[in-house]
Amino acid sequence: MPIKITGPGTLDLRDDGIHVVGHQVANNGRALLFLLALFGSVVTFVVAKMALGLSDGMSGGVSTVMFAGMVGAMLKRPAQDGAKVEQVFAWSKVKKVVYDAGSECLVVVVKGMKPSGGLFIVQPMDSALEQEIKARLG
Repeated sequence: MPIKITGPGTLDLRDDGIHVVGHQVANNGRALLFLLALFGSVVTFVVAKMALGLSDGMSGGVSTVMFAGMVGAMLKRPAQDGAKVEQVFAWSKVKKVVYDAGSECLVVVVKGMKPSGGLFIVQPMDSALEQEIKARLG
């Protein structure tokens, strides 16, 4: 699970760990949009069934297409920046660093502290940052 820090910020490698300054991922209403999309698809199903006399398969197909379209539009919305956050990830909690070619990100895996998960950093493969973190991890 990604650590919920987003947007431009700074990252410093220090003796005590990785110091990150960025912004929290703000709640931009994705859960509400999902519920509205689900409600809209159910209403579409009922209206199509009653008013148009469509078969279950046809009205279900219309509502499914509507639901899929609304969810797709919702997921394209970028994460919004929330409050500024400063976090130190101690070297003892950094378990590994790997490059994820799919997202073109360096992934620093942090366990045993809050927040834990993956710190995704946009970097090219075999970057100087990746090499420096690997050297610190031994």
